[in-house]
Amino acid sequence: MRYFRFQLLIAALPAGGYLVHALTPRGEGRAQFDLPFSPGEARAAWRRIAVRERDLQPCPAGPSPSPEELGEQLFRALFGDEIRGLYDRCVDLLDQEAEAGLRIELAFDPKDRACGPLQALPWELLRRPGTPEFLALTRRQPVVRYLMMARPVRAALHPGLLRIVAVAASPRSLPHLDLARELANLNQAVAATPNVVIVTPAAATLSALRETLRHQRCHVLHFMGHGGEAVRGAGNVVFLEDGNGGAEPVRGTDLANKLADFPSLRLVVLNACESAAMPAGESGDSEGDVFASVANSLVLGGMPAVVAMQFPISDRAAIAFSSAFYQRLAGGEPIDTAVAEGRQEMHSMSPASGEWAIPVLFMRTRTGDLFPQQRVWDRDALLRLGRRWGGALCILLLLGGITIAARRWRVERLVAEGAALYERRQWSAARERFSNALELAPHSAEVLSDLAGTEEQLGDVVSAERHYREAVRWQPESAEHLYNLGHFLVGRHGDDEAYRVLRASLARDPGSADAWGDLASAEVRLKMVGRARVALVLAMRLDPERPAWYRRLGRLELDAGDPKAALRQLMEASRRYPVGDPEKGETMEGIAEAYDRLGDTRASCLAIAEVRRLDPSRMTPWAPAADAVAQRRGCGSEP
Repeated sequence: MRYFRFQLLIAALPAGGYLVHALTPRGEGRAQFDLPFSPGEARAAWRRIAVRERDLQPCPAGPSPSPEELGEQLFRALFGDEIRGLYDRCVDLLDQEAEAGLRIELAFDPKDRACGPLQALPWELLRRPGTPEFLALTRRQPVVRYLMMARPVRAALHPGLLRIVAVAASPRSLPHLDLARELANLNQAVAATPNVVIVTPAAATLSALRETLRHQRCHVLHFMGHGGEAVRGAGNVVFLEDGNGGAEPVRGTDLANKLADFPSLRLVVLNACESAAMPAGESGDSEGDVFASVANSLVLGGMPAVVAMQFPISDRAAIAFSSAFYQRLAGGEPIDTAVAEGRQEMHSMSPASGEWAIPVLFMRTRTGDLFPQQRVWDRDALLRLGRRWGGALCILLLLGGITIAARRWRVERLVAEGAALYERRQWSAARERFSNALELAPHSAEVLSDLAGTEEQLGDVVSAERHYREAVRWQPESAEHLYNLGHFLVGRHGDDEAYRVLRASLARDPGSADAWGDLASAEVRLKMVGRARVALVLAMRLDPERPAWYRRLGRLELDAGDPKAALRQLMEASRRYPVGDPEKGETMEGIAEAYDRLGDTRASCLAIAEVRRLDPSRMTPWAPAADAVAQRRGCGSEP
């Protein structure tokens, strides 16, 4: 199934409430929203829905809304104004393409602590008022969560055999779980799929897990056991076993560190209570520490996808979910499609309950494919083919492989040499290396982009533009190559096209601060000041230490006629520059101009003095503007 992405970037507003910015196939939109309830109230209501009619935990007192009521309240809050109109137009796409889907992607900024409570809400219950369908329950509109961060998802080749390492932990000090039955059912669930195997560590300990991962190339970690909050305020944990069979609480950050050495792992499934939940504070609202959730920690640690539970689920539901989920995943379905099918199995068991919405999918892969590169044969597949057709074919394959490997090694060598020369600013020599690499790999988007960057430095903008465009042509879904082209076009003032290309790049990777910054530049020149302001705020959230974002937002506010707002941003920028950085002079010129507009001569002249200290030759582009302010305020010609 081919998915269109309906991305909703959610940020807290300083004065309260939230802002949602939508990136969709039908355009962009923004809307402010307030929740009709506090996150603590929603959490309590969701718990009542999740655990009622099941003897898993005491059900919290209070009125219990239906899943439909809670889902519609959340939909009305999030899909307001422009967002609702965009959603309706995108749904029309599904009527035109029978095999298309619309992925609802909720993107949160991990650095925005005020958005922590939003992560505890049951967004998986989203339901459009007036319709019978829950969005997440259908494979055509799956709901996924995305944490924005400046960390790319690792590329991976599709394995010939999908290995799942299953850890079943039931410490003696915690309530007994029938994990033997759950593990047997997990084996039964994947038994009919020949290219999936399950391996189990010798014990349910961290050391045994690492030992298994060291000796076998595994792709999925499936954990079965207890989870929750070990110590008040310490964050949520999952409970593995220690060497004596007792409980060992493991925080998400600790688990992420244990798994960091095994890049073959692409997915973690946590069938553990509250492994996706943020711990509740004293008020009942979720705390803002993004590492307090086990699932969040794993995603921020680089895991491409995590499936975790907001509340406990029954054994029958867990088995039903796993069976459908792994069968679809092994069959090559996107992970969000597989989760939707797992939800359907849970819903079939108990349609009136909301248990199907307890699993949460955190996903950072753009297409939902855990292995985004083209499938290749692994060593075992080659050996099986050799036994079937004889040694001659294996020899031919081996010789062909050696030739391909030698060419690949030569390309990598040339690219490495070119990159080293580029760093030393030896542009012509770098261009020669990249050109030679392109002759060996004429369809390599990476080499094309490297060559284009060198040509741009040499002033050959015609060749640079051609090669940037070719890189996009060969990898049209690459956020990186789209960004490179957009960045080039912004520099050449191709604002209309730059705006479209950068939006396409951000639709694939909304965690790129540079792309948001360049998009703001294009929007300013296109007179889209409001959108430029939002783009710069998002760039600041993703990379808060870069002074350029604050300086550019300050200049935008200054040009918009608000010197007070400009001054706040420009002062923030000045504090972030290293001591003596000449680029700070541009910020100080803006500060001088802001004070000039506010009528503060003394402060304006002090800023001018700092500009002249940083730029004694007065040859920078901002020097004439500083001199004009100095003349108006009578600051004199010397610092």
